[in-house]
Amino acid sequence: MKRSLKKRKLLVVTEEDSPAAKNILQKYRSGMAVSVSHLCLFDISTESELYRKLVKAFGWTLTGFKMEECYITIPALGKVLYKDAPHLQSFSFKDRAPVMRQNVSTLTLIRQYVQATYGEEAEFVLTQMRRLHWDEEFGRVELNHVITTFPNLVELTLGQIPVPSPDLYHSLRWNNLNSLKFTPRDELREEYCSSFANLQLKIRHLTLFGVNPRHRGPMKELTRFLTSISSTLMDLELFQHFSITTTDYMVDYESPFPVDMPRLRRLNLDCSLFKSWKTIEALPSLVALDCRAKSTKFWCDLIKANGTPTLHNSLTYMEIGSIENQALTSLSQLFPTLSTLELDGIGFDDTAMRTLILGFPQLKQLKLSKIPLCSQLLLTDSGLTGLTPEECDQLKGKPYDPNISIPRRFPNIGDLKS
Repeated sequence: MKRSLKKRKLLVVTEEDSPAAKNILQKYRSGMAVSVSHLCLFDISTESELYRKLVKAFGWTLTGFKMEECYITIPALGKVLYKDAPHLQSFSFKDRAPVMRQNVSTLTLIRQYVQATYGEEAEFVLTQMRRLHWDEEFGRVELNHVITTFPNLVELTLGQIPVPSPDLYHSLRWNNLNSLKFTPRDELREEYCSSFANLQLKIRHLTLFGVNPRHRGPMKELTRFLTSISSTLMDLELFQHFSITTTDYMVDYESPFPVDMPRLRRLNLDCSLFKSWKTIEALPSLVALDCRAKSTKFWCDLIKANGTPTLHNSLTYMEIGSIENQALTSLSQLFPTLSTLELDGIGFDDTAMRTLILGFPQLKQLKLSKIPLCSQLLLTDSGLTGLTPEECDQLKGKPYDPNISIPRRFPNIGDLKS
C-alpha cells in the first residue's frame, strides 16, 4: 500500500482532552506517515498521558517546542531537551509557577538530572538550539548559564533572571546572537547593561523593558551597552519602567542618547527617553521613528527646550501620538522623505491638514487614531482640497439628505464635482 509523508505541521494543545491531539495520535498509531514539527502546549501537565504520548510519537521530528503555563517537572524538562527531542532548534518556556521553591538555577538542576541519569560524562549543552524564550517568574536561571547551555543562539527572549555580576562576562562571547529581547524582574539595573556590554555582542535587534531614566547609573551603562553594539544594531526598542506616568515626560530625567548608530533603521521608544533632537540626528540611516506622545504639549515643550531638528533625509515613517498644530508646523519641511505619518486625530482640523500637505511633500499615508466618533473629526473638504468653504459648497453634488442617503462616515466631507 502506497504511503506518503504528510506535510509537517504545527500542533497546539490547550487541554488534556484535545481533539486535535487525539486525532493526530490516532493517525500515527494506524500507521499513517504523519509528523509534527512544532508543538505548543498550554496548561498541560508533563505527568499526563497525553504529554508522554505526544513526545514519544513526535519528539524525533520536533524542531520547535513551546511550553506555556504548564505543570512541569525537572526530569520531564531535562528528558525532552536532552534526549526525546534531539533536533530542537526553537524552545519556548514560560512557567505557570516555579518548578519548586529553590535557590538553584533550573538549568543547573536539569544538568544535574542529565548527569545522574545518563552518566557523569553527559554534557547538557544544546549546540543546535537557535531560538530560545525563557521566562520563569520565580526562577534562578543565570545569564551565564544560558550562554554556556545555548552557545549558538540567534534569537533570545529572556525575562525574570537574577541580577548578574558584570565581571563574569568579560571573557564570555556570544557571537551568533542576532536578536535580544530582555525583561528584567523589576527595572533595568546597571548590572544588566554592564553584563551585556561586557559580552561585546553583535546584535541587530534589541528590545529592553523596564528602562528607568530616574537613575543616572543605569542610563550611563545603557549608553555604554548601546555604544558597544552601535556598529551592528538596526532595530531598537526601549520601553520605560511602569512607574513613569504620562505627566512625567518633562521631568529632568537621564537619557541614554545620543549614541552614534550608523546602521540603525528603526527606533521605538517612550517619550521620557526622548530628551533631545540629537537622538535622531545621530542616526543617519533611520527610516522609522515611533515615539507616541500622550500629551499634546510634549512636542511643543521639546521644541521650546531644544529648537527644531536638522533636516533628516531618510525618515519615511513616523508615529508621534498627540501633537499641537504649532509643533506640527515647526516640524514641517524637516522630513522631506516622510511617506507615512500616524498621530492622534483628536483636534486634527483643516489647519493641521494643510500643514501636512504643504510641509510633507512625499506623504502618501496618514493614519489618525483615538477619534471616539467619526462624526467628531474636524477635517472638512476645505482642509483636504485647499479651497475655501464657499468654493467647496459650490462644488458639492446633490445635497445630502440623512432621510434618504446612506449615512456618511465622515459628515464634514462631501462628494465634490470634478
